[in-house]
Amino acid sequence: MRSILKSSYAGADRERKANNLAYSPNAIWMWDDQRGIVAGNSGRSYDTQDGFDNINTTSVFGAGHASAIYFVNDTLGSLGTEDGQIYHTINGGGTWMQQVEDSTGQVFCFAFVDELLGFASAGADLFRTTDGGVVWDPLPTHELVNVRHMHFFDA
Repeated sequence: MRSILKSSYAGADRERKANNLAYSPNAIWMWDDQRGIVAGNSGRSYDTQDGFDNINTTSVFGAGHASAIYFVNDTLGSLGTEDGQIYHTINGGGTWMQQVEDSTGQVFCFAFVDELLGFASAGADLFRTTDGGVVWDPLPTHELVNVRHMHFFDA
């Protein structure tokens, strides 16, 4: 339905905040209960400063469909697409710069240990950043396995 829903009471209810959006929302990041960004199809994103009572169509991050988004703080973030591209922002999603464009598949997830050390999974490819997402280096993989989620407690 190309909608954004907001839930209260641990998911017991849902309130439609946006409906029939021009670009399907695919991945969300919330900094707190008011400020967030939703990345969608065709390189579009929506942001809010008031819990999605009002939304703005924001940056164009490329032509791909978003599949994952992650921020290490209010300004530094990474976004992945269904066709394996990784983008980086230094201004909270206002603009995005392409960092990786040759992975084998959809970016499923990002996981950061701290503001600098992070990992991304894109199809059978794994990537590591040591500078908060500015540069992503491929990691050798021995198995052709799609990693769907990662979590690290420490380095």
